[in-house]
Amino acid sequence: MIKAYIILHHNLAFSSIPSEHYKYIIKDIYSQFLHISKDFPLGLEFNGQTLDIINNQAPEYIDQLKKLIHQKNIELIGSSYSQAIFPLIPAKVNLWNLELGLNSYQTRLNIVPQIALLNEQVYSETILPLYKKVGYKAIIFDWMNAIKDNNWPYSYRFRPVYHSNSKLYILWSDCIIFQKFQRVIWAELDFCEWLEFLSILIEDALRSGLNENNINICLYASDAEIFDYRPSSIGSYSYKNGEIDRIFELLEYTSNKLGIQLYLPSSILEYNNNNKINVNNITTTSYPIRTKKQDKYNITRWAVTGREATKMNTQCYQLLDLINKIENNKQTDQQIINNLKRDLVILWGSDFRTHTIDEKFEFFRHKMGSALYKAKRILGEKSYGNNLYNYNGKNNWHSIKTNFLPSIKIKGRKITINNKGKQLTLLLNKGLAIESFIDTKISNTPIIGTIAHGFFNDISFGSDFFSGHFILLTHEGRQISDLSLTMDDLEVQQNDKEVSIRNKLPKILPNLELIKTISLTEDTLKISYNFYAKDLRPASLRLGIITILPHAFDINSLFFKTHQGGFEQETFYLKNNKILQDQPVNHVVTSRHCLGFSEARLTIGDKDKEIEIETDPKKLYCVPLFHFEEIDKDIEGIKMPRYFCRVYFTICERDDVAQVFWKGPISIDFSIKIKSNN
Repeated sequence: MIKAYIILHHNLAFSSIPSEHYKYIIKDIYSQFLHISKDFPLGLEFNGQTLDIINNQAPEYIDQLKKLIHQKNIELIGSSYSQAIFPLIPAKVNLWNLELGLNSYQTRLNIVPQIALLNEQVYSETILPLYKKVGYKAIIFDWMNAIKDNNWPYSYRFRPVYHSNSKLYILWSDCIIFQKFQRVIWAELDFCEWLEFLSILIEDALRSGLNENNINICLYASDAEIFDYRPSSIGSYSYKNGEIDRIFELLEYTSNKLGIQLYLPSSILEYNNNNKINVNNITTTSYPIRTKKQDKYNITRWAVTGREATKMNTQCYQLLDLINKIENNKQTDQQIINNLKRDLVILWGSDFRTHTIDEKFEFFRHKMGSALYKAKRILGEKSYGNNLYNYNGKNNWHSIKTNFLPSIKIKGRKITINNKGKQLTLLLNKGLAIESFIDTKISNTPIIGTIAHGFFNDISFGSDFFSGHFILLTHEGRQISDLSLTMDDLEVQQNDKEVSIRNKLPKILPNLELIKTISLTEDTLKISYNFYAKDLRPASLRLGIITILPHAFDINSLFFKTHQGGFEQETFYLKNNKILQDQPVNHVVTSRHCLGFSEARLTIGDKDKEIEIETDPKKLYCVPLFHFEEIDKDIEGIKMPRYFCRVYFTICERDDVAQVFWKGPISIDFSIKIKSNN
């Protein structure tokens, strides 16, 4: 007999649900699924925050849920306390979140779940050990995105797999099947069309070598609140359209017509336990982070799009920094620290960053302000802030025309800075873009800089590719960049450790003023952007753009690595791979995923050397967009290997969520180091 399972995701923190609708949702939606479970076993997933809200609003629901779990009509599927996007968040915060979630399950339901649904179905390799650490045995993730770039047998779609690195089982959800399920329940498709779809799916499974006894199909693994409820319906949110009744009818119809039987998710694991399928990794270089559904639904929506995602994430890092300082002082009551951790976990919730209604946006603002105030009061600190000129009461800057320094040479349109074995050449007529950066202690070959027009024998790459600049894209499709600026009014300062130059007066661009500072120390190149935004509403704003020079690294060992929500960095090798995160998905969505960058450090290198790029997310949050592709050309039978490798750091991208608005100071720094791997 073919086995199937269903997971219903319950989330009252959902961005579009106002608190006045909670009682209706609990009574008329959530409770209806409890009734369905008496005939069809269901997996019900709750984050801890939702369980706490339900307990306050309708404690009788909690009693019914406990009873049905005990009777094995329902299996509790775990989550974390808040639905946060783990690959974007430091590992210690993710661990707090998981522990708070488990505490809520134990307090409200006296149970510890064994299976967890990944938040928003966002996956990175290093978040799985966190689930293992707190006691989970399995996680649920989307098959349709797991299979990208993975040459697995088709039969894996219908079987749990064992992730050998984390020692967790992975039970598949399936976004194509659950989207089809939704369309049937919304009466966009008929039952017979659902039957035809499942019949073809089963035939394919049988052709892959499975028999009916080892086919397992996830019929649904998504939101519970999308049935018989429309949060946007003014005065009629109780959208009673018989959709939950239709779910019962569809399950009955499916069982009768195809002989499919529903099981609890843990039972699916038990039935497949004797025939373990091992996989090592799900992510690949092309897709270092996975999400559910199509590429337009990617992780940048919680990083740098939305209503104020970048600013929210910046403040979360500020609050984390304060909590770390309070813990290090060891003079504050642990309960006060725990309350601040809980606040941070809530504030890092994904739903504040998408289609957020005013009520929840204001909740975030009040809670963040309160938490920052409490933490700073404990430490006696003042607020974080930006300053266009970084004024510290002293002015050590002098005009480069009147202050000759032997470490700086100007020749034509180029300015070269030397400092203790490091040599940096900048382009005066291109906004101080970097032509080349060399650390002679590591290599005499420049690592980053400008690839000149004509280098590649491919017209698709027939441009100059600079480093150290920014690109702003307007909603009308116009590009604005500091490459259009000529820096002829430079100031300089130097001490024993550092040489710095900057433009003396702000450079004026549409709705934007810029002071750009380049500093070179004995071990670090630092690029600082200090903007003043005037009613700035960009579609995207990418800064600190770094172009790797094609002869800088050995392609056979070329890699990048960064943290993506776990304690360890994740490493990806680039040879024979392509990653195009900077490319738009369509005319609305400006980027195709990003890196997690949860510890604000990215390394690119080979077996001999590497370049490390760091930012300070407490000052301004950003995420990298990585672009790599190989460009090989045969010239008279001789193969000329080339590659194009570039990283953009973005503070704003556009999707279907909301337009980003900036006004006032914006400051961000990029610190770049070249290191030896020997």
